[in-house]
Amino acid sequence: TLKGQPPQKVVDLSQQILDLNMLELKELMDILKDKLGIQDSAMMPMGMPMAAAPMPGAPAAAAGGADSAGAAPEAKAEKTDFEVKLESFNAPDKLKVIKEVRAITGLGLKESKEMVEGAPQVVKAGVPKDEAEKFKKQLEDAGGKVSLE
Repeated sequence: TLKGQPPQKVVDLSQQILDLNMLELKELMDILKDKLGIQDSAMMPMGMPMAAAPMPGAPAAAAGGADSAGAAPEAKAEKTDFEVKLESFNAPDKLKVIKEVRAITGLGLKESKEMVEGAPQVVKAGVPKDEAEKFKKQLEDAGGKVSLE
């Protein structure tokens, strides 16, 4: 019912989602992306264009051009997406590491602090190698020990 009051089930679900903290929301997003077949590139932060992000269920040609051009990247199948994982951090540099985690993830201060204190934690997933290396350098310069997976 788009015009009237939503069903109570939907209202209850929305309240449960609003009660989640940022880490729980990230887990929910990961589950939904997996179940719905949404690629990380389609989940861009607000305000960023989604230029080449194919919609789930869209024909392959719409996602990237001709069949021969689309087959080459698939055949490569080497590691193209990386996870930036904060393994640990130097205690005196904790605030600098939190600041960098916050800048990289877009999380709030509390959620960034929880992520850093919960190390080892994946800070950013599904990023290209050059971006992952940039994030790794930022975190290491701030005092974190980082791995790329």
